[in-house]
Amino acid sequence: MMNPYATYKSRFFAAANGADGFKSYFDSIFSSERLDGVFILKGGPGTGKSTLLREIASHFSRPDIQVELFHCSSDPTSLDGVLLLRGDRSACVLDGTAPHERDARLPGAVDEIVNLGDCFETKRLKEKKREILSLQTKKSLAYKDAYFYLTLFGAFAEKIKAEAKSRLDENATKEWIYSLFCEKTNAKNAPIFAPRPIGAFCKDGIVRLDAYERIAEKTLRIYGDGTECGVLLSFIKELLSARGYGGYYAPSPLLSSLTDGLFLKDEKTAFIVSDIETEDGIYARRFFSAGADAEEMKRYESEAARLLRAAKDSLSAASVHHFALEKIYTPAMRFEALSPIKKALFQKIGDCLSV
Repeated sequence: MMNPYATYKSRFFAAANGADGFKSYFDSIFSSERLDGVFILKGGPGTGKSTLLREIASHFSRPDIQVELFHCSSDPTSLDGVLLLRGDRSACVLDGTAPHERDARLPGAVDEIVNLGDCFETKRLKEKKREILSLQTKKSLAYKDAYFYLTLFGAFAEKIKAEAKSRLDENATKEWIYSLFCEKTNAKNAPIFAPRPIGAFCKDGIVRLDAYERIAEKTLRIYGDGTECGVLLSFIKELLSARGYGGYYAPSPLLSSLTDGLFLKDEKTAFIVSDIETEDGIYARRFFSAGADAEEMKRYESEAARLLRAAKDSLSAASVHHFALEKIYTPAMRFEALSPIKKALFQKIGDCLSV
């Protein structure tokens, strides 16, 4: 099956399932204070929110508009949001339902609720009340189990990270980075690194998007032990930020204090953590001293992997219940009634982007 998102370069996540539970970056990415228009979609599962987001991205894909897609961290085949940028004008449309529930922060001035639930045949849904309630309860419990396992995973992951961090040769790292990137004269007024996650942990395990490679002109790939790569790249982010560089950064989906990727906006250069050893890649181990107790770390890593498998199984169970809910809600939608809602929404988005 053809990937409907393949033509879009800027594809990210806006949330993560990890050691922090559900970690949302919605407030930073979809900021009411910064954007000209924020349109928040409401409605149950199967109401066409992701399909509508895909239609919006397609409709506004023009040479003068930058389109950024944000995939669902629990189901990367679906979308959670679309960000549209045209010159100094901007608008976003996002899924405002749980777990990233969002209400209007600046109602009327910036934010507007778009309720797809207005198109429900409520009589059909009332007949399915018991089934809906049962599936929602099962889905909620499955997510609680997943986050329980991920919290336990986090305890081991933090120990592994701390051990790796203690072995990082900061001086060697500085020498390498400083040889590549000189200090900018306007460092104090430099742009910050804004979050643009490219990884997610879901029922399929870790899923990574190739956005940074696609938007960069040059990519530096760091490979080796995953924790060492994340620790190294986090330190590189600190060094570059202090030198006046900015752009995007990708926090690790499982442990947000680690970094999966960096994109230097002005330099159009990306750093990414790679699972594959390449001839021109950077081996992370060269910046670390040897570990003092490798056997103990192996035990931690084994337990962390076991907990991740349990979390993955729980997320799979939650997904099954979610899709069962969609099968109930979708037939109860009067999709023909969406036409005037979509037409009005497209017009309002266009007005926000008008210069």
